[in-house]
Order: sequence, then structure tokens, then C-alpha cells
Amino acid sequence: MKNINLKIAIEIIICNIQHILEYLSIVTIFIASLLLISNCILIKNVFAIKSIKNIKIGLSLGLSNTTGTLPSISLNTRNYIKYINKKSKWRHKLKLDYTYIEASGELSYLRLVLQEYSKYKFTKLLYFFGNTRYDRNITTGFEYIINENIGAGLKFKISKKSKLFLEFAPGIRQEKIIRGNYYGGISSMFDAKYYYKINKNLTFQERLRMYLANRGGNLYSSFTELSTKIIKRLYLVLEYELDYQTIAPPGFKQFSTISSANIKVKF
Repeated sequence: MKNINLKIAIEIIICNIQHILEYLSIVTIFIASLLLISNCILIKNVFAIKSIKNIKIGLSLGLSNTTGTLPSISLNTRNYIKYINKKSKWRHKLKLDYTYIEASGELSYLRLVLQEYSKYKFTKLLYFFGNTRYDRNITTGFEYIINENIGAGLKFKISKKSKLFLEFAPGIRQEKIIRGNYYGGISSMFDAKYYYKINKNLTFQERLRMYLANRGGNLYSSFTELSTKIIKRLYLVLEYELDYQTIAPPGFKQFSTISSANIKVKF
């Protein structure tokens, strides 16, 4: 009897350790990224590498609330690396979003977004771009969705404090239903982004995006962000993201949202 109780106790301890490690992994990713950036800054200061100044980095960590198939409060991180050289017409951006979702006291799934975006400024108004995005969000009913698009965009400077971007890009989409079929087809992306600088410390942005596909249904999304500077390089960022897909497998909801409050560090 004692051996059985001891075995059960050991299994409980191991299970708890696994959950702790799962939660710590998102913090580990954030800290590892922070250490990597710190080393880059140190290299820049020691060796005076001028190209580093063209790299802009944002690291954020906070809490998020999700709705949809599995409502939950969870950890959230949104990170990016931008290459901006004012003497060049090229712009590059790498993005990583990572969210832990917990339901009924257990880690149910994670949401992962990897995105690479590059654009070439043809004129002050017109630019061409390429966008590759990988989404892993199990609450949608799809194991993964990959969109690859190449197209053109227009930049409108509405005022000194606001600007508008409109983009259109044909491309292809690949998606895999959980324990189901794989789909591949043609898609088109429509994107509208609006930026407004309320004052020197407060900015607002709104983005509306549509993916229209010949197979697997269409996807509509809205992203709203309000960012305020706390101190130098440190920001409080409030975000709200809404996704709607026209087709969802049985047992999954078409609507899902993520509301998050993050502390962001910019380099």
C-alpha cells in the first residue's frame, strides 16, 4: 500500500514539474531573445558595427484573454525584428507571436505565428512586397495555415501624425485540418493598415485583413493596438485581435479573439 501511494505521489510531482516547465518555456524564449539582443548591442558598442543601428527590435511579454472554442487567460508574447535603412528602398520584418492557452486547469494548446515580410519602395506612394505567414492555432480546427503572397501596396500620408497603407497580393495557401484533410489552393490577400500618433508618447493602429481562397474558406481579421511609452524604450501595449473564418470543422467556433496587455521593450 505504501509503495502504491509513493508511486502516485511521484507521478503527481512529475506532472506538476511538467506543467511548470511548459509555462516557463515562454519566459525562457523571451529571456533568451533579450540576452541575444543585449549581446548584439554589446558587439555594436565594442566593434562599432554601423549596420546594427538599422535593426529595430521589439520584445514583449504579458497576459492575454482568449475567447472562442477554448476561452482562457494565458501568457502572451509578441516579438519582431525590423531592418530599416533609410538609404535603401528595402524593408524587412520578422515576427514571432507565441501564446499559451490554458483550459480546465490543463495546457490545451498554443498559438504560434511566424511571419516574414519584405517590401521594396518603388516610389513614395507605391511599393511591392512579399509576405509569408505560418499560423498554428488549434482552436480554429486547423493544425496549421500557411499563406504566401506577393503583391503591391499604396502608402497615403493623411497628415503629419497619420498614414494609411492599402495592400493587395495574390498567392497560395496551405492548411491542414486537425486529424483531417490537407488543402492547398489559390488565395488573395487584402490588407488595410492605419497609424495615428496621438502624441509623442501615445500611438494607435488598426489593421483589417482578408484572405480569400478557392478552398478551405475565407479568413477575416481585425487587429487594434494602443501603445504608450512608460519610460525610455519601455512601453505598455494594449491589443485586441479578432478572427473570423467562414468554414470551421465540427466542434470549433468561427469567431475567436485575443485581448492582451504587454510590457514591450524596444531597441
